[in-house]
Amino acid sequence: MIRLWDEPLSEEDKERIADLLASKIERWGLSVPAILWLEMHKPLARFAANSAIVFSPFVVPFTGIKPFDHYTQFFEDRENIERLIRHIEARTSR
Repeated sequence: MIRLWDEPLSEEDKERIADLLASKIERWGLSVPAILWLEMHKPLARFAANSAIVFSPFVVPFTGIKPFDHYTQFFEDRENIERLIRHIEARTSR
């Protein structure tokens, strides 16, 4: 059986994920819509991350278990949402 969230994310992992997502968002030209969406849905972050686990049998074959585990852990914490917003804003202001 696959076990998710056994090991908590390190600070380096959180920074790496935030930077990776921010770079993709910037590359796609979606900085403003992404910030708006993240701000609006911040209260639902924990619910969405836990709900994603329900859909893991359908998502994991496309993403792999480790990335899926890291992303669901990342989005579970509101502080990480703020971290991602800061990364997007920093890239946008360059």
